[in-house]
Amino acid sequence: IRVGLTVARAFAQATNADVVGVNSLELISKAHSQNAITILDARKNKAYVGNEKSVELIDLETLAEFLKKDNYVIISDTKMQEFLQKQNINTINFEQETLNYGEILIKITQEKLEKKLATKWQELKPLYIQPPPIHQK
Repeated sequence: IRVGLTVARAFAQATNADVVGVNSLELISKAHSQNAITILDARKNKAYVGNEKSVELIDLETLAEFLKKDNYVIISDTKMQEFLQKQNINTINFEQETLNYGEILIKITQEKLEKKLATKWQELKPLYIQPPPIHQK
């Protein structure tokens, strides 16, 4: 994430261009439908849950109840698909699909540019939902 952002910031700085941030949950959700939500394994009994509107970190114990609040098309990775199937919740496994995410990313970026959602390169920051694990002695 940091490397990709650094490259984007360097290009934007060199060309004096604005930038548009797109997170991976937004990209995966948008590839499927307007009412899609993406769920990825976050380890430690948690899941990353999000779409173009929000991104959250949710405990697995409350995930099934969260998903019942709305009629989502649920997109997941393999680990979350296995977990949700045990809860009788069906998902689409994005890891088994062959969508052109580059093309979808361009479309999302164009939409954000049209909506004037671009920002200066200095303001583009990584979205850390939970702190990275640190190993201490």
